[in-house]
Amino acid sequence: MNYLQQLEQALKQINRYKKFLLTQNGLGITTDQWDILDTIREKPGINQKTLAQLTEKDPASIKRTLDLLEKTDLINRQKSTDNKRDHLLYLCEKGESIAHRMWPSAIDLRAKGTKGLSADDMEKLQRILGKITENLAVD
Repeated sequence: MNYLQQLEQALKQINRYKKFLLTQNGLGITTDQWDILDTIREKPGINQKTLAQLTEKDPASIKRTLDLLEKTDLINRQKSTDNKRDHLLYLCEKGESIAHRMWPSAIDLRAKGTKGLSADDMEKLQRILGKITENLAVD
């Protein structure tokens, strides 16, 4: 198995484990919704375009997911004062609650995924993954 196949396999396993954690904790959200809520939690007031870039999801998919998250009172959109066509994204109280409940799962995911790796291994892994990402950038 080559390194790209191993990376793809690792990403698939991460998503399977995320699904397992979401189901186990009864959060009622998908892995894509988890990624979006977590990004909004980390960057309150982020706009849709930046969210799409950070989560590497297409804008149409982001819009559909945000519509659903807004409909279920997990997020709200506020018009930007700088650009009237731009909406800034924030977690609602219910979204904050889910993000708070997700946090232990996120820690568990990271701990389980890096179990047995030394600090030196982690540093090398981050450097190597960063270089692969840089090498394959299309921009």
